[in-house]
Amino acid sequence: MQKTAPLTVNYGRALELAGQHLPPPVSLRVPTRHGPVRIRIQRPTGSSTPPVYVHLHGGAFIMRHPRMDDFFARFLVSEAAVAVVSVDYDVAPQVRYPVAQEEVYDVAAFLAERGRELDLDGSRLALGVAEAYADKQPTGSPMLTPAILDLVRATYFRDVARRHGVVVRHRVVPRADHYFLTPENATAEMGLIARVLRSHLT
Repeated sequence: MQKTAPLTVNYGRALELAGQHLPPPVSLRVPTRHGPVRIRIQRPTGSSTPPVYVHLHGGAFIMRHPRMDDFFARFLVSEAAVAVVSVDYDVAPQVRYPVAQEEVYDVAAFLAERGRELDLDGSRLALGVAEAYADKQPTGSPMLTPAILDLVRATYFRDVARRHGVVVRHRVVPRADHYFLTPENATAEMGLIARVLRSHLT
């Protein structure tokens, strides 16, 4: 899945709604307890030390393709005036929970403590994730087969009682096997996230 993702994941092309003028993201590696991890930094223009939004890209922690959410990063950078840091965390089946989550945590901690070294304001930092699940009756061949769904369930943290303090916005696109975003609702959905980030970080 990691190797084929760049060839098969193309839904973002219809969701390029803002930020096309931005320069390409910068890639570098930061230390974590599991070794160096690559990050992609998309910066706003005209801001020397912007606040930071650390993003966990989609793929259910089994698809390693951070560029899949570039459209989302550019939208947030353009609309919320934040720098978006997308983490290229390790995924299953090569690793299991909590490796990816610890890598992201360590990246966020690094940015909070040493963000100024990268011209980022780590004192103003937020973290978020966008994930999607298949509708039970998708059209065409589903991306998520039963075997992959079993892998996701085995990889995710199962103790729901310990999932606290996390804001979740649930959206369902009926009979669709992809992200909850569509060209029709993307501006409103991503705009909501941008407004929250702007109000809390800028």
